[in-house]
Amino acid sequence: MSSSEDSRATSRLTEEVASWLSRLQGSTCIFIHRNADPDAVASAYAISYLIKHLTSGRVLTLLIVPEGLEALSKKMIEALNLKKYVDSEHSSDFMECAHQVVIDTASASQLGMYSSILRDYLLIDHHEVNTLVESAQIALYNPKKRSSSEIVFELMDHLLSKSGCRVPSEILTALICGILYDTKYLRLANDMTFEVMAKLIRLGGDYETALSILSSKKELDYPERIARIKGAMRAGLYKVGDLIMVITCIGAYESSVLKLLLDAGADIAIAIASRKKQGTRIIIRTTNEVVERLGFPLAAELARELGKSMKGSGGGHASAAGVYVEEFKPELFIKVLTRFFESRDLAFKTIDEGRWLCECGD
Repeated sequence: MSSSEDSRATSRLTEEVASWLSRLQGSTCIFIHRNADPDAVASAYAISYLIKHLTSGRVLTLLIVPEGLEALSKKMIEALNLKKYVDSEHSSDFMECAHQVVIDTASASQLGMYSSILRDYLLIDHHEVNTLVESAQIALYNPKKRSSSEIVFELMDHLLSKSGCRVPSEILTALICGILYDTKYLRLANDMTFEVMAKLIRLGGDYETALSILSSKKELDYPERIARIKGAMRAGLYKVGDLIMVITCIGAYESSVLKLLLDAGADIAIAIASRKKQGTRIIIRTTNEVVERLGFPLAAELARELGKSMKGSGGGHASAAGVYVEEFKPELFIKVLTRFFESRDLAFKTIDEGRWLCECGD
């Protein structure tokens, strides 16, 4: 498809989404993924604002946040006073909605207990691998974008510029936060990202405020420090081609533990998080350098393969992805890993099995 054809297709889809949003009646649930990051949260609040504007405020918007928000997301909401843009927020109880919007979510597993109630939803997302696209009523999906905030802003800009509506500065600043977070402070940005960022700032987004919200360092609390140490102690060590992979078992602060393992020298890090009556989450992280070297979206493709082979669901980015399975079987997990890597000419070898099997195998 040529660039002009692609542009026309995008414009048609944008108008279709606009029509869908403007016809909303009653209440709308906006779903974002577990432990939602600033990109997901900024996108959700911006969509809520857009819905309110297009429907003249007649639609109630309910933000559904499975298992809560990342600390930076909470800080962003407080600093920018974003709560006024939604009518209610839920993290455990669920209120029935007439309509559903799913944002920045790559698989049903990322919605936890809410995955079973999805129906006729609008999907807005940018992950390289997304298993929710096919079942969406409408999908504003573009894996070329570096963040969902970019997709949401372009939708807002297209729809609101015609009416001359001025988007509130705090919404624009939140979207800047979302882009900065998902692009690792623009290190993963492309030309389209910079175009969106420039326009956000010109329209009134505060770049310095966004930076200050995201940049402040916090001391690790006691439980997170314990989780990091446990994660390191339990880690098994494997060789994938000439890459180093570690697997650990931990029930909390998985992202923090995986960051520690990558910082320690791992090329690929995987955490198994089992929860009673809630299945098992498998979280995968690697480095951008590894992805570029291998030439394929490692984390996203591995997540999809694990979900498919272990009767679950998975998806995500090239360097960060997740899987949910109802029943975790270590022997099947290792078998799928071996098959996945060896099918790509990467020999899989155990160096030190570690303690993770004992912790996660029961």
